[in-house]
Amino acid sequence: MNICVFSIVTYWHGVNGGMEIHGKILCEGLVKRGHEVTIISTRHPDGKEYEEINGIKVYYLINTGFSTYWKNWGNEGLRKFEEINEINPFDVVFSQSFNGYYFAKNRKKYKIPLVSFLHGAGPYITITKIKLVFNRQNISIVETIRTIMSYIAHYSILHLPTVLGSDLIICVSNHVSDSVRKWYPVSKKKIYTVMNGIDTSEFSPNDKDRNSLRDSLGIREGEFLLMTSGSISKEKGHHIAVEALNKLLKENINLKLLIVGDGEYQASLSGLIDKFGLNDNVILTGFIPNKSISEYYNAADIYLIPTLRAEGLPFALIEAMSIGLPIIASKVGGIPDVVGNGKEGLLINPGDTNDIVSKILTLLRDADLRRELGVKARRKVLNELNSENMVDKTLEIIESILFELKTSPDTTKQ
Repeated sequence: MNICVFSIVTYWHGVNGGMEIHGKILCEGLVKRGHEVTIISTRHPDGKEYEEINGIKVYYLINTGFSTYWKNWGNEGLRKFEEINEINPFDVVFSQSFNGYYFAKNRKKYKIPLVSFLHGAGPYITITKIKLVFNRQNISIVETIRTIMSYIAHYSILHLPTVLGSDLIICVSNHVSDSVRKWYPVSKKKIYTVMNGIDTSEFSPNDKDRNSLRDSLGIREGEFLLMTSGSISKEKGHHIAVEALNKLLKENINLKLLIVGDGEYQASLSGLIDKFGLNDNVILTGFIPNKSISEYYNAADIYLIPTLRAEGLPFALIEAMSIGLPIIASKVGGIPDVVGNGKEGLLINPGDTNDIVSKILTLLRDADLRRELGVKARRKVLNELNSENMVDKTLEIIESILFELKTSPDTTKQ
């Protein structure tokens, strides 16, 4: 197949988000299986206009950028698509999230099947924001109203037309699939679930990495290291991890918190750490490239996801599971799809500091339970959440649907 991918941001922009990692793994896997993949994206930070990476052709449109998405992305993206398609016709188009919106609007013109990959559940994110206000988790009313208005715009102008214009919708978790069925007026026959998957060889237990990084981080013998990661924002709940640590230290627990990542909330988080006097107990690494983060997972004893938002299926969760870390994670979004409570980890009520403290104490006091959960977590990834499964299942679904469309009298009929 000759595949065109619309993605406003890619892994090669230096972004480690779930959509970007998914795009990298999927596209590399498709090329490895003999398919041709072209990505059309926005301006690169270094100003480059084109590069070929691991067999993937990536075009960066210099007159676009995330801030000029509405103004330039659609026309520039379609112009580049038509230019390439004229020379080497595409068999199928991929839209990362709603990034293929402009193509979806012109489906009848191009008569090429559109596959949309959905990584999150927009309505649930908005609902979570509203709940946070009533639960007083430091999310302002103004911010919530702004989010609701933004969602309405995205849903009506971008999300809905893209989903309705898609021949196939592939969701990264059962939670996202259920959300699409609930919130979008689209045939259920179009909706499939393919769980995110990672290269397990890149995320495996390594005692050498563990000992080396623990030494460099100043982790003493017998000291526990609790790790969390991701973009630092209020929705990710890093402040709740800090609050939980503050309570745990009052119990004379020998524990440090490792926070990997950066983001808009980092200054506020640092202020909270100062307020509690935890500077000696919290390690803020800042941005760490995804290719280097395995060392940090290996250094940790427990991995925590205190997110307040209903996420699709975090890659960080799967990476930590692949290392063999016991998981403590919020019971929201796609997380319960892969973490059974008491099986691969312990689930917590989002925003409940006391619940987090209780679950951390449970694991710290029971080495056998930590080991058991970690073994089951890694087994789950090896058997189900690996990149080979993700690519093969995606390809199987797409090839099946493409065959149906080719034998259908009208491939643009929705």
